[in-house]
Amino acid sequence: GQTIDNGSLRLLDTLGCGGFGAVFRAIAPKGRGPSNTRVFAVKVIAKKSDPRAAQEQMRELAYHKRVSSHPNVVTLHRHFSDSTFIYVVLDVVLGGDLFTAIVDKATYYCNEGLTKKIFVQILDAVAWCHSRGVFHRDLKPENVLLSSNGLHAYLTDFGLATENKISKTFGVGSRAYMSPQVINEDLDCDSYSTPHNDIWALGCVLLNMLAGCGLWKRAVYADRTFMLYRQDRNLLHEALPITKSAGRILRRVFTMDPAKRISLAHLRVAVIEVDRLYLTADELNLATEEVQ
Repeated sequence: GQTIDNGSLRLLDTLGCGGFGAVFRAIAPKGRGPSNTRVFAVKVIAKKSDPRAAQEQMRELAYHKRVSSHPNVVTLHRHFSDSTFIYVVLDVVLGGDLFTAIVDKATYYCNEGLTKKIFVQILDAVAWCHSRGVFHRDLKPENVLLSSNGLHAYLTDFGLATENKISKTFGVGSRAYMSPQVINEDLDCDSYSTPHNDIWALGCVLLNMLAGCGLWKRAVYADRTFMLYRQDRNLLHEALPITKSAGRILRRVFTMDPAKRISLAHLRVAVIEVDRLYLTADELNLATEEVQ
């Protein structure tokens, strides 16, 4: 394979590709023999010619580097560039993303211990980012990678992150995970809290892990399901295969007033200490057809 960075890395197979560019498996030989060979992921991104877009690329890398020492954030080792591309050297994570684990594999369904373990790891990564002054703004299952055995989660993709606790840039993120304040269709906000928006998005991630899907497409009154939730906050456990205890936790996340939204520290304790998140088989048999 092609060598880069003055021969210090050799690109092997492609791990993935998309609008951002491509990710390659790469090796960095330290000496003779396979035991001395270290494996990385190298993300190759086309350099932006527009100065503002180029600045945004550098900002994303700076935010990621600032938080990458946490065990549940994908480690960014370094980056370098040539005249055409930026090369980002990362730890290789081979278990796919959380979205695939939820939707295609149903990895977490009814697995209380694993659900709590992975969600708390994600929450800890977000709390670390916040403590370092980085607010993600695009928390979703697709931006969480998993180890091969599915026991470890790693937060990634800081392309929409900011260091501003208060933002006036609305509509940032993925729409199903945006708080009502970020969408700002019904509320007429002049700004919003980025940490509280991340907490809302974490609630959406937890909801997806528990139910295998979200409950609304957008947190706006025009979304019928979200409007039903606004009218009856018990809808969470009445329409989804989750316990009342899980519904109570999610209601503390999905509050319209950000100042009353549960904190990351309290959310962590609530998830760890909750008796059960999932319905038992008997409870599911007795549940409504909608829940089943």
